[in-house]
Amino acid sequence: MRIRKTNKNKLYKQLFDEFSAYGLSIALRFVGCKEDAWEVLNDSFLKLFSSMEEDMEKQQIKAFLRRIVINTAIDYYRKSNRRPDHLDLDENIQDGWTSDVEQKLSAEEILKALHQLSQVQRFVFTLHEIEGYNHDEISEKLGINVSTCRSHLRRAKNSLQQILKFHERQLG
Repeated sequence: MRIRKTNKNKLYKQLFDEFSAYGLSIALRFVGCKEDAWEVLNDSFLKLFSSMEEDMEKQQIKAFLRRIVINTAIDYYRKSNRRPDHLDLDENIQDGWTSDVEQKLSAEEILKALHQLSQVQRFVFTLHEIEGYNHDEISEKLGINVSTCRSHLRRAKNSLQQILKFHERQLG
């Protein structure tokens, strides 16, 4: 798909229609509610449209949008972050959190469990476990210490483990 200067509005609408669900699913992993996710998504599309190159293919646009949504969500976190950036490490938190229950849960139930985490835990968990960032990258992006990042990840895993165990008991 080549982007031409003519009919930009039509093209932008087409791209929004085609990629908005994809972008929203990424934004929902990070922010706490749909309204905030839509805000992140809209800001992301504005950034995409203002910086898109004329000869980009659809796959390139999709990958570019993914990166923009993640960075916009991080910016959103930074703006709304009211927490101190240092928390004491709790060495007693268990690091192993996986179980068979994830396979029994729907994507919606897992997303709900993820949204029960604190905002910073949700961001750290999503960036590390889903998006593949390392602790140094996450700490730089979120403006927190590496040890704090590790602590948030352990706490997120522990909390998710407890939430998923509860759902497992509910499922029988």
